[in-house]
Amino acid sequence: MRVVYVDSLAHLWGKEDPVCTDVAAYCAQRVAYHDLSTFEVLSGVKTLVEVGAIIPHRFEGATRTQTALVNVGGVHSPFSDEAPAYTRVVVPAVVAALQSAEYEVRVIGNVDAFTASMLPDDVPAGPVPHDEVGRLLAESAVLFTSPGLTTMLEAGAAQIPTALLPPQNVSQVLNADEVTRSQDAHPARIDWPEHVVHAATVRELAKRSEEDALRFIYAAIEAIEPNPGFATWLRDECACRLPASASWLRDYSDNVGGEGAAQVAQVVREVAARSLV
Repeated sequence: MRVVYVDSLAHLWGKEDPVCTDVAAYCAQRVAYHDLSTFEVLSGVKTLVEVGAIIPHRFEGATRTQTALVNVGGVHSPFSDEAPAYTRVVVPAVVAALQSAEYEVRVIGNVDAFTASMLPDDVPAGPVPHDEVGRLLAESAVLFTSPGLTTMLEAGAAQIPTALLPPQNVSQVLNADEVTRSQDAHPARIDWPEHVVHAATVRELAKRSEEDALRFIYAAIEAIEPNPGFATWLRDECACRLPASASWLRDYSDNVGGEGAAQVAQVVREVAARSLV
């Protein structure tokens, strides 16, 4: 059986992570400003194909409202608690900051019931269908999101002003590094204080394996105790990112390109045709 493997996070893997080297085609989503063939972890892949962003086409002609969109994505992982600390530590403070800036606020993603109960009654919170996400990105005034790569690529394509919340996991640490082209402070990026999550340790562990880095960052986030001082810090960090810019993320998204799904489909057709010969 011929296999076409699709990898949306080719920059994530460490030297001890398993990589599918012997497949009919390894379609790796492009990492802007990099040549994936130079990635040591991918050096053993026999048929590496770089593709653009695997995202839906954006909504055209939408009118932006005074809504601030807060996205936390899937949140859950085998390495975190059933109701991870991330949402209850981060979401209420971000919502408070945006409401203080006179935005209507909507929270999307897997928000647990306890976190939802901490929010004002006029703030809807919870998962929405993917098509609805595209519409919200096209119509909202600003996005505050954890640094999931697909969301950032979709936001860049939608040209919505965007700020990055502190990362939930190792891929989000590395994603933020890639899209801002730096491990240092960035005007659109909120990083954990070093005494809360030591990002340099996360990056170093990730060179070995994703699992090692995940265990470290999840333990650090679970140890955070919500308190007024921490909430004030996060509200201030959010306020400092307003007004947000769209250009920095649009530049990254444009560099990656947006035809990944069509490119993967073409590879599948080519592999299928060879299989029939």
